[in-house]
Amino acid sequence: MSYTYNDRIFRDLWKEAYGSRPSADVQASWNTSTPSQKQLCWDLLADEVDRKYEEEEAAKDAALAEFENTISNLRRSGAGSCNTAMRWYVESLIADGDISHQDLEFYGSGFVCYTLGLPYEIGHKLNPICKTITQRS
Repeated sequence: MSYTYNDRIFRDLWKEAYGSRPSADVQASWNTSTPSQKQLCWDLLADEVDRKYEEEEAAKDAALAEFENTISNLRRSGAGSCNTAMRWYVESLIADGDISHQDLEFYGSGFVCYTLGLPYEIGHKLNPICKTITQRS
């Protein structure tokens, strides 16, 4: 059997899969496992990482669809341009207390993306909006 596990990055893969480093008991169990047992554990961890990645991507896609739908609705409600609709939306996040003006000023569009679960690539569209909002106050 060919082994693909790596003792040196086991703790990193565990963290990717479960969000924290393995406990001392888990690490001790890993250290005393046979190569075949380690490979089985490694494969399960890799599958868990893949599953989490797919869930995160699906969540980002859903958040992006919701964002685009909200922007479209705002445009139909009178915003006119996409930039105006995005500004209204970000201003509503501040008014509703979802983000603070200080967060927007300090973190910029990245914080809006984080808050809404959007892919950070959309931040370039929000950067000028965020700057306009923070400069006005």
